[in-house]
Amino acid sequence: MGLLRRVFTSLVRNWGKTVVLLLITFVLTCVIAGAISVQQAIQNAENNIRANLPTIVSVEFDMDGVSERAALVESLPEGDTLTFEMLNEIAELPYVRNSDVVASTGFLSAELTNVLVYEFPLILYDYGDEWAGVEAKGVRIPNFVDLEEGLVELYSGRNFSEEDLQSRNYVMLASRNFAELNGIGIGSIIPLELIVWDYSGHTGTFSREHYVEENIFIQRTYHFEIIGIFEPSSDIDTGFEHMDKSVLERLENRVYVPNVVAGDASLFFMEQFNKVNEGWVQGDLESHIYREGFFVLHDPLQLEDFKAAVLTIVPLHYGVMTTNDSLDKVIEAMTTVSNLFSLSLWVAIGASIAILSILMVLTLRDRRREIGIYLALGERKTRIISQVVLEVLFVTLIAATLSLLAGNIIANSISESMLREDIIAAQASELRQGRAFSSLDNMGFSTGESANEMLARYDASLDLRAVLLFYLTILATVMASTIIPMSYLMKLNPKKILM
Repeated sequence: MGLLRRVFTSLVRNWGKTVVLLLITFVLTCVIAGAISVQQAIQNAENNIRANLPTIVSVEFDMDGVSERAALVESLPEGDTLTFEMLNEIAELPYVRNSDVVASTGFLSAELTNVLVYEFPLILYDYGDEWAGVEAKGVRIPNFVDLEEGLVELYSGRNFSEEDLQSRNYVMLASRNFAELNGIGIGSIIPLELIVWDYSGHTGTFSREHYVEENIFIQRTYHFEIIGIFEPSSDIDTGFEHMDKSVLERLENRVYVPNVVAGDASLFFMEQFNKVNEGWVQGDLESHIYREGFFVLHDPLQLEDFKAAVLTIVPLHYGVMTTNDSLDKVIEAMTTVSNLFSLSLWVAIGASIAILSILMVLTLRDRRREIGIYLALGERKTRIISQVVLEVLFVTLIAATLSLLAGNIIANSISESMLREDIIAAQASELRQGRAFSSLDNMGFSTGESANEMLARYDASLDLRAVLLFYLTILATVMASTIIPMSYLMKLNPKKILM
């Protein structure tokens, strides 16, 4: 009788034991199938999440990450100031596609009116009843980050030319609502005042009444020509409604000017401010002009490599900020679930090997006379082992095929539920502890995908690679479970069995 026919006959003849083996292996392979599908789902989801993250990051002061950064690198640059040279070195890293190492300053005007998103102006623009505040942000290249990343878009007029940015031309871009509110447009010449206030001898909170002419220490007028009108993005989403309004108000009252112009104005302001207010700005004044940088990466998947490179450049208290606070919580939750199912996978494999080994030994003991007859007739022990292995493998593959779908569905439901609970708990903890806003938040860059949007990318459906991995695992498990039965069979003596 051929080997395969003997296998089929044995399974049918001992159908009760076959059913028991089928049920046991079905349960075990359900766990294996579920664990493999969850592992794949988490890996795919993490890759998809990272691939869809905003590519913009900032390098700025980050007290919370000091211990973490100190543990990642052997040594950090000396000093405690992030310099213009450091930011430029970061901008030259191969991971960076675009960057803004910019200066900014504040101008005032007695002739203009601020756009209000709130019912009252933000403190940034609230200089009493006489003055309207304007934030002037420097631009060093025509495709500056705010424009390239869609934070603002050109509505009319033109963008800066290379000559504008290199020749200290006093030109600017203003928001559409700001221009319409003040009756200005392309070609308008706008006088803006750089005012240094005298705070000497003043204690406590500065009141709106302080911003009057007698408290001006020095005043310089800049005349800017409007060359372009921009429209702020309608997709501002920091994750907090009040912050969204704050950001929008800043954008509406922001003007973009050449970086060298903003830098010169900022340096002049600090020099004069120190004269009248007893050195409030410490150290090298030029180092205070550029306190942070914004960088657009080629690929969000390079974020960790970029962070590692930045740590070798910046002082201890500085680090990389991203626009998505939820990412770390999601990845942490995914890692926890992944580790749990990874442990389940190894436990299931170990249990399968142990149980199948015991079943095979018991099968061999139960079939000693049958095996003795085969051996007495000259059958090779390896052929007998092959028959037993094929019987177990045949049943196991049937159980595995049935469990592939069942295990995947069960694991998908359980793992997604666990992830969702972990994310909700993490978000609740974050709200209780409060959140520190970064410069990216203040600029208005979106936080990217929410935790729910990230979880929507979680899909535990099995692809061909996962299915092949599953069947290879089952095959390896069955082969490993034959080691003990093989040693038992090798000791069998057909004469003693048949006596």
